[in-house]
Amino acid sequence: MTEGPVELPDSYRPQASGARRIGDPSPDAEVEVTVTLRGPQLPTADAVTGPPVDPGAFAAAYGADADDAAKVKEELEKLGLQVYDVSLAGRSLHARGTVQQLRSAFGVSFGLYESDDQGQFRGREGSISVPAPLAGIITGVFGLDDRRMARRKNAPAPAAQAGPPLAPADLESRYQFPEGDAAGQTVAIAEFGGAYFASDVQAFCEKYGRGVPEVTPVSAGFPLMTAGQVAKLSKALRVRVLDDSVEVMMDVEIVAALCPAASISVYFAPFSEKGWIDLIDAVTAAQPVPVALSVSWGLAEDSADWSDSAVRRDRVRGFR
Repeated sequence: MTEGPVELPDSYRPQASGARRIGDPSPDAEVEVTVTLRGPQLPTADAVTGPPVDPGAFAAAYGADADDAAKVKEELEKLGLQVYDVSLAGRSLHARGTVQQLRSAFGVSFGLYESDDQGQFRGREGSISVPAPLAGIITGVFGLDDRRMARRKNAPAPAAQAGPPLAPADLESRYQFPEGDAAGQTVAIAEFGGAYFASDVQAFCEKYGRGVPEVTPVSAGFPLMTAGQVAKLSKALRVRVLDDSVEVMMDVEIVAALCPAASISVYFAPFSEKGWIDLIDAVTAAQPVPVALSVSWGLAEDSADWSDSAVRRDRVRGFR
């Protein structure tokens, strides 16, 4: 007798806050998901001492089991999904398939939803199920639902209440920033919208007499746009991208001013749960590993929109 699907622990999600269901997605629409796998318990930050761990040694000690990954790949491919980008060190793999295939593979109830703050999006309600042979191996499936899970606070104080803009020296003084220019260090910045404009950073650094750092935009599933590409967008989309770019440029320019000799990697990801997972996985897989990850976007962990498996995954990867 064949065993039926098994509910995936901590995968429950309610209907998105403030959203209303307006229909069903096309069964033939293609969806990409990130599937996370079990692995040994990672050491706490307090337990980590000494030089950085070699990537190969880390994968051997803390990565997913190769047999587990092979089994997941085999079972999902039996269900018609295409599996790619298997990462033992990242304890994850990516898969794609149609809405109908993913509905069958993971027992989810899809819907099209609409809300005032994010328009139309694909969502799900309830828990995820996995094939019985994969119970206990798969720890999360992300990307089935693409509701917004990252926001920026964009309600500035009235001009009458706002003080003078802070220069780099003001930040160094107020936050007692240590001396040095961060030479030889890599700093990561997480962004969930907008675009990066190199000319703005150069103008900012020149204005305050700071060196212009090396800045590298990195896509974690979100398109990287130049100023010229942004200018060609429709007016409504251009306004939204430029509005989000204010956050991007503020983040980069603060790090650039305080760490002018550092290498700065700016990771762009979609604002869904999958975006968070993929971005953090990309940062932790980078070489050299960044000494810090700056995030100015967010959503409180106690929001009902989060699944417990997503919150736990971010914590397991070392970011709290």
